[in-house]
Amino acid sequence: MNTQLQETLPDTSAVQYLTFRLDGEAFATEISKVREVLEYTKITRVPRTPCFMRGVINLRGSVVPVIDLRMQFGLPPGKRTIDTCIIILEVNIDEKLTVLGALADSVQEVIDFETEQLSDAPALGTRINNQFISAMGKIDERFVMILDLDSVFKIDLESLSSVTYDYQESYVDEQEDNNEKLIDTDNTTATSDKTEVSSNDNTTNTTGIDLDSAIQKHAEWKLKLHTAITRNEKLEASEISRDDCCILGKWLHGEAKSKFSHLKNYIECRDKHKTFHVEAGRVAKFINDEKYKEAETMLGAGSAYANASSSVATAIISLRKEIG
Repeated sequence: MNTQLQETLPDTSAVQYLTFRLDGEAFATEISKVREVLEYTKITRVPRTPCFMRGVINLRGSVVPVIDLRMQFGLPPGKRTIDTCIIILEVNIDEKLTVLGALADSVQEVIDFETEQLSDAPALGTRINNQFISAMGKIDERFVMILDLDSVFKIDLESLSSVTYDYQESYVDEQEDNNEKLIDTDNTTATSDKTEVSSNDNTTNTTGIDLDSAIQKHAEWKLKLHTAITRNEKLEASEISRDDCCILGKWLHGEAKSKFSHLKNYIECRDKHKTFHVEAGRVAKFINDEKYKEAETMLGAGSAYANASSSVATAIISLRKEIG
């Protein structure tokens, strides 16, 4: 992932949020709090720290504490999957801006919430402590819990003071091995994990690609484009416009073409994927031309890009179901 995000956004009637999932529940945080999203990486354990603090990671030379949101919220432990990620956040702790990592089951998308789509957090009825929820956002008939991160991470800074030591790669490797052993201590959990891994392997072996991961990778393009707008970065617009350069595109024009070109859903997926990259390339071109407000609008709800993004995800799911 390594998707850098904007620190601030232009004033609009809507506020943008990054949505993610924990134990099947949808959560969101203001995107202005998010610095980037990382794929799961090895975490170094730190002795004598709260149980919800998983350890630290080396983020381009800086040591960043990582908090397990499941443990912080009292949710049951989860299994690490290909979608498990670390959201790098900037939060205020004791009036000090602090960079922290938060473990999440998966990142979903960037969405806009108008004021009328937000309501007060309920006093009862959620598994999460009410003090952690600043509002409830409504998407169609579904609700998303919007977190008050400053409350979530209001923890004793002394518990994080020991994370300033030098990063030790060899210790990480050793600790990661120990963590894997701890995961398998429960026979039932171990059996379940093996079954899940086997199922994922079978899907990948059948298709030659992890299509769930492909859906997420294409959803992350919105984050990448937002980042480029905020940082005034130049993009390879012509490369982004090509539909045969990403992993999914190479598969669609390669192995999948030889195996599944006779399927209606393959043709649909190939065409929708091409349209998505064309639209992403158009946004990239506007960014390169320094037309940042126009590019922001092009990423908004109901835009050609948003429709293409939704369509390609639907097409991938349909193809996955058809080929099993």
